[in-house]
Amino acid sequence: MGIGGVSLRRLAALCVGSLALAPITVGADDLSSKFQIHGFLSQAWAKTDGEQYLGIPEDGTTDYRNLALQFRFQVADRQALVLQLGHESRGESPRDAVRDEVEIDWAFYEAQLSKMSVRVGRIPVPLGIYSELRDAGHLLPFYGPPVTIYGETSYATESIDGVGLNFVFLEDSPWNLELDVFGGQSTLSEKSRTTGVKVSDTEDDFGARLWLNTPIEGLRIGFNHHEWKTEDSVVFRNGKTQDLSYLSLDWTRDRWLVRSEYGKGDFALAQLGADVDFGYATLGYSPLPKLWVYLQGERRELSLTPKAQPDRRVHDSIGISLTYAVSERVVVKLEHQDIDTTDVDRLLGPLEIPNVKATIASLSVAF
Repeated sequence: MGIGGVSLRRLAALCVGSLALAPITVGADDLSSKFQIHGFLSQAWAKTDGEQYLGIPEDGTTDYRNLALQFRFQVADRQALVLQLGHESRGESPRDAVRDEVEIDWAFYEAQLSKMSVRVGRIPVPLGIYSELRDAGHLLPFYGPPVTIYGETSYATESIDGVGLNFVFLEDSPWNLELDVFGGQSTLSEKSRTTGVKVSDTEDDFGARLWLNTPIEGLRIGFNHHEWKTEDSVVFRNGKTQDLSYLSLDWTRDRWLVRSEYGKGDFALAQLGADVDFGYATLGYSPLPKLWVYLQGERRELSLTPKAQPDRRVHDSIGISLTYAVSERVVVKLEHQDIDTTDVDRLLGPLEIPNVKATIASLSVAF
């Protein structure tokens, strides 16, 4: 039996190893001061104009939510144990069949050093802008992060069972660097024409993210790289290295926001090679203190080798989102997207790219 696509034995070994590194020195009298619980809930109503997309049917659904509970235990000075449990429901998505009702998102030991920190266990993958914010709906411009990088694609890994290191360079300089590196094993959610949805394991899975923090207020620039292999995939060629790299730009001010990530994946599929170009751009403006308006465009282009079909844009979308902050931790959103995509929930013809118009109204709460 597995949790979130990973065997209990492997996860137990990681957790035991993490605990062995943590010198627990907490007495019963100050237990409450060392133990914290946080949570995130996004509950939505969603519908499309016909095609079922990401589990959203034409008739609409309220079975669309993301819930996470995070437990943090400070075992010693600058050392902690973190456990995050998650529940996700995507309406009528076929991917829900391979999800457990409750999954272990994160389970790791963390130690903070002067210029470095280390995480051991099941850790969030430190890639891109939204690596640790996927469940924090009150901080996202739309219901979820951009699907071309963080969505239900065959290359979007949310967590990894292994080790992550964070380094800070030139901390006192106006230009400083933050480097994350990670390695271990993870799982991928894959969809095949022949087998449907399947969870596969990765190996030789490692990557890095480098942030350049600038002296310009709110501006940072990032570079991300991720490589892995598979042995039981229905999408990728097993035993071959798959890799993707992308750039991130994040510029956030009091009244406006600019975020963009663009990159390329070099994949060996079961029979063909594939170059995937992907990215998005998000523009946000706050005309009133509690109200934000976001515009977002996304795209994904596919090129196969040898040419089994013409190069084509397999995802092209534009969306608008209105968000109102009832408070710092409670946000109401109304969004609409116009999407041309192959990511619908039914099987498609070889060159078919349906159009979908999706509307989502949601409430996001942090506690």
